[in-house]
Amino acid sequence: MDQELFRQLDRIQESGFTVIVDGENTVIGILTSTDLAGQLKQRVEPFIVLKELERRLRRLTAAFSVEELPRDIRKTRQKGKHLSLGQYHSIVADPGCWEKLDWPFDQQDILARLKVVSKYRNDLAHWAVDAPSEDAEALDATARLLKLLKVVDRDPSG
Repeated sequence: MDQELFRQLDRIQESGFTVIVDGENTVIGILTSTDLAGQLKQRVEPFIVLKELERRLRRLTAAFSVEELPRDIRKTRQKGKHLSLGQYHSIVADPGCWEKLDWPFDQQDILARLKVVSKYRNDLAHWAVDAPSEDAEALDATARLLKLLKVVDRDPSG
C-alpha cells in the first residue's frame, strides 16, 4: 500500500488528488495533496519543535563552564556531547545555574515543563506512539516551553 502511494505522489502533486480503489477496483475515496500535507505536518512537527527546543537550551546553557555545571553532567560536556533533556533539567534544578540563567520564570514551573517534554521526547525516541502528534497535549506543552525559551533566547535566526 505504501509503495503504491509513493508511486502516485508525482501525480497527486500535479493534479492535486488521486482516486483510491480497493482490490476489486471499486472507488473508496479520494486522497488530496492537502491530505498528504496534513499527514506530513502531523508526523514531522513534533521532531522539528523538539529539535528547536533542544537547540535553544544548548544556546542558553553554552556559557556555563564545566565547573559551573552540576557534577552529574560535567563528563557529558567534557566529552563534547550534547546534553539530554534530563540533563538540562539538572541545570535548571541547580540553584547556582538557575541564578546564572536569570530567567524571568518560576523555576518549579520550568522544571515541570521540562519533565513533560523529556517524557514526550523519550516516548518518540522509543516509538511509544504511533503518530508523533497523537499525544497532542505533550506536543502542545513542548511548543509552549519553546515559546518561553524564545523569550530568553534572542536568536536572530528565529
